[in-house]
Amino acid sequence: MVFDQHGTAIAKAQQLLSLTRLSRHRVEQQADLTDCTVERSPQLEATAKGIAWLAAGRPSDWVVPGTIARFEPRPDTGRCERFMVFQEVLHAML
Repeated sequence: MVFDQHGTAIAKAQQLLSLTRLSRHRVEQQADLTDCTVERSPQLEATAKGIAWLAAGRPSDWVVPGTIARFEPRPDTGRCERFMVFQEVLHAML
């Protein structure tokens, strides 16, 4: 489970910037490790288009082409356990 700065559990994440170029396998891993739904836009220039949308005053008629891909967390396959061990080792080193 991933938490924000206030300790609230995060249920959904959106991939931004160059993360849209990650392979499907990597996005599925991200969903599994964070136990969050991950949404990925098909747009490769999502950052530039987002800035343009903000600069235009957030128009409600802005068209977003493409379908957003959603990746749901899968049942634990052992990857989460390995990640927890990694985090424990990392925290012990700090």
